[in-house]
Amino acid sequence: MFINNCLRAENGVIIIVPPDYGKDYFKALSEKDIFISIAEYGLEVHIKDIVVPVPEFMMDFLAEHRVVTVYLADPLLYMWEPEFSVELPKDEIVEARGAYKHLRKARGVEAAAVVGLTM
Repeated sequence: MFINNCLRAENGVIIIVPPDYGKDYFKALSEKDIFISIAEYGLEVHIKDIVVPVPEFMMDFLAEHRVVTVYLADPLLYMWEPEFSVELPKDEIVEARGAYKHLRKARGVEAAAVVGLTM
């Protein structure tokens, strides 16, 4: 699932996913299910099959505010609670950002989605 919008928060970003992901989806996550990769527009944070795009203009913000918090968009609930949260390692974000900028410079304007960094 590709996330189309996020909310800026004090400590990072908030993403909203459909309720069919459910609590069990996030309980079964392992470290290998969460990683950062490079895309044409910036970076992508992967949480299993959830892809959180990080456009170039957001990279510096995410390097300093590294928490990705997931909420389930359950229309039956008035108040949503955080379902899952992960703090991304700063060195991984900085390394991915550097690789993106290097690829972008080497290719002119566009970076290729070829490098994946695991957490």
